[in-house]
Amino acid sequence: MKPISLAEMAGRLAAGAQVFIARKPALWTFGDTRDDFLKSFWCAALLFPFFLWAIYSVESARYGDAQFFIRLISHTIYYIIAWTYWPLIMAAVSQNTAHPENWIRYVVAVNWMMAAPILLQWIIILTLADDDPVMANGLLTGLRLWALLVHGWILQTLFKTKLGLTIGLVIADFLINQVLSKIEDFIILSHG
Repeated sequence: MKPISLAEMAGRLAAGAQVFIARKPALWTFGDTRDDFLKSFWCAALLFPFFLWAIYSVESARYGDAQFFIRLISHTIYYIIAWTYWPLIMAAVSQNTAHPENWIRYVVAVNWMMAAPILLQWIIILTLADDDPVMANGLLTGLRLWALLVHGWILQTLFKTKLGLTIGLVIADFLINQVLSKIEDFIILSHG
């Protein structure tokens, strides 16, 4: 696999932002090859420093004096699992949909789309978390809800899932992520 170029990354980030605002044509700009699939995980690598910064900027009250190394390892493991568990689950689930051939395109679109809410969360935390935590929490909650709705829209568009299945998959993704987050908290707090 040839590494992703900066121009290609910029184009994919722009297409991901269009998907985040529910522009249907943007979904079809993502490829469905093995290379497209693997390159989409560069988005995770690009966003990792922003993720760490956001976590460390708001976690001091949550974790107190927990060791830096334990926190770094726990956050890194959580991040890797969070970016990989759902594509693996959807590999199996997609086989029972109307369009299983869209699995790679789905993973690629979701991966690049995730840049928008992660970067917006980072901006909200940077600009509002200290000055107006209530507004920051409200905006972060709204942003996360929108990301869940967009995720459901992507599922329905690419796999032609029924509404009940779509809602179930989005809720399952959300709940699994919450469980992983609680496990991460437990590991960090038990080593503090």
